Amino acid sequence: MSFAINPFNTLYLTEGVGEVDIPAIFSPLLVPHVTQLYQPGNVVLRGMQGTGKTMLLSLLDTNVRLAFWSRSPQTLKDEISTSDPLPLPLRTFVGAGINLSSSKAFKLNEIRVSKDREENIQLSRAYFGDFVNTWVVRDLLMSIETLIKELTLSGDLARLEEIGVTANLDQLDVAVKLLGADTAGQFLGRKRTAAEARTELKGRVEAYLQLVRDPLNSISKKIDKSRRLLGEPIEAATLALREAGVISDRTNVIVTIDQFEQLIRRAPHDGDDQQNRRFIHEVEDLFSHRVRQVSYRVGTRPNATLDRCDAVRDYVLVDLDQILQRKEHGRPLFHGFARDAFRRRIKKSDIPHADEIAKAAAPLKDVFGKSPTVADRGRACAPKKPSQIVRLDKNWPADVKAALLMLAKKDAIAASLGEAWVRQQSAKGIELDVSGWDSPTELPWEQSAKCWWKKERLSLAALHVAASNAQRLVYYGEKDILQLAGENIVAFICICREIWDCSARHRANKTGSQLDQEWMPFDPKRQTEGIRDASHTWHEKLRECPGGDSLQRFLDKLGGELHEQLIGDRQMSYPGANGISLAVSDLNLDQNRDVRQLLYDATAECFLLQRDHTPKLLSRGKSLKWYPHPILAPFYELTVAHTKEPLYLNVSKLRDWLAPLGLLSPGDEPTTKTKLVRIKPKKATQDLRQKQKTLFAKDE
Repeated sequence: MSFAINPFNTLYLTEGVGEVDIPAIFSPLLVPHVTQLYQPGNVVLRGMQGTGKTMLLSLLDTNVRLAFWSRSPQTLKDEISTSDPLPLPLRTFVGAGINLSSSKAFKLNEIRVSKDREENIQLSRAYFGDFVNTWVVRDLLMSIETLIKELTLSGDLARLEEIGVTANLDQLDVAVKLLGADTAGQFLGRKRTAAEARTELKGRVEAYLQLVRDPLNSISKKIDKSRRLLGEPIEAATLALREAGVISDRTNVIVTIDQFEQLIRRAPHDGDDQQNRRFIHEVEDLFSHRVRQVSYRVGTRPNATLDRCDAVRDYVLVDLDQILQRKEHGRPLFHGFARDAFRRRIKKSDIPHADEIAKAAAPLKDVFGKSPTVADRGRACAPKKPSQIVRLDKNWPADVKAALLMLAKKDAIAASLGEAWVRQQSAKGIELDVSGWDSPTELPWEQSAKCWWKKERLSLAALHVAASNAQRLVYYGEKDILQLAGENIVAFICICREIWDCSARHRANKTGSQLDQEWMPFDPKRQTEGIRDASHTWHEKLRECPGGDSLQRFLDKLGGELHEQLIGDRQMSYPGANGISLAVSDLNLDQNRDVRQLLYDATAECFLLQRDHTPKLLSRGKSLKWYPHPILAPFYELTVAHTKEPLYLNVSKLRDWLAPLGLLSPGDEPTTKTKLVRIKPKKATQDLRQKQKTLFAKDE
């Protein structure tokens, strides 16, 4: 059977339910870890692209809530269905919000309404604040009206009572009159009904969009006179709704500002970095006022932060990247999240046996099977000629050479590890006794005292074996897919999608009875091919990001250097060289701001993983380490596991890599050129440790 429908075609959940049935595929596993999002108070939800921020914020959207509530009892028969993922105490709120990307609010940063630079900055800030005010107040009124109409029509008045909203639609008109009488609601004029208010607010939004579309347009004097600071009309609207009895005193008003990272886009006319954060300053001022009537939610990536706010007094930070790394029952939280999302996608699909797969104890494992061991992954790519696996130093004793060639005939991985062992012992001047190497149990790295030495180098040995045969490592099975997803749900869905498509293409070419053969688990060859396609797709996404061309050149250079280092490390002294470590004090120097921005932007877009690093040398101080995202490992031919120490770099060395690529800011090029020493695989007789000391000099 071939499948025409791929359950994983849609990678992203949208802001509404028009294109995606969110209630069917939403996984509630993360909700207990982010309950602050649904309680009073300001919250910043931070996470890399694809970690699920919009999915969690969607539970604040009125249309999404109604979609959950509208599911009849007949649709809730199985254990993965729910009528509301939020527990009862967290449901007492009404939501409104703005997506700064889809609303085009961030584009107000590009307008030029005054020839005077400072005046233009102040006006654009004021217009941004008024635009957000207008959009949110309109959305708040529409959300409440929708709740009242839909729930009264369905007869679900108990739900209105649950969230603290009146069933009397006329009271909304009373709230509009009260808001219009408030100085902060002057933009409504003398509008007396909710319908009139919506029309007025729609026109005001359109006026700003016209300004964005055509710089020759201007804002009317009427709008100019009635604009207010960001947040003031929203607070006034909330007070009016309470006073009119539309919402109860216990009902929280939650306003979402999503895609916050769009505000760090540079304005085309102003070069000052601080001024280019003009709209972020508006939100920072809003948070610092600590208004009690409204709770704000900001969805953002790590490269857009509220630097002028207090993360304790002004808002609560919910770091989704950190949450997904947590362990539950000895396993990363992300693994359970991905398995549940997989089950729900399958359940929602129309593929044959969907119900049977979804109800199985381990659907992900049933569909993709078991992953190979690290050693077997390398053996699958081994060359037929043993001499290709190891590189022998002409100065080694004859018995050592013979022992390594003997190992290569029996086990490619053992031979690769053996070569590294010999090189390390030789570098220390230790005379080797290889008389017992014909017995696997007698190999030095197989002894209990060296179990960690072997474990830390297995991935690198597999990479060396594959490279010796000009092959790429194979990846398939549940464990590989979860590891390559790197705690990113979009990366996980992307891998599943590409495997599904690859298998469907392959099966479509089959004829006859083969179409009716059992298809689970997927063929490892098709999985490997699909994973490589996913890795290539993720790499292509680089160009779609803001500054994507620079990010792609940066990642390609970093990935290439790390690949060369890993392949050239025949001594396996640095098995953790699939990442780099930089001292924070070095990185924070003003002259390194361009490198710092590249690293942070690549992390925010989920092409690099950033982690805290405790260096071996205390004198180095606080450090950070970065790894290319695991999904890029097949593309750059890197090891996936993060073992041992990453490469210790000075920022100046990293700048040397980047200088020829034109990625450094004018005037920030290195003042002294450091000659890079390339570690070439064919020069195995050279002392690799000395080469690494030259190339990757540690900080003093």
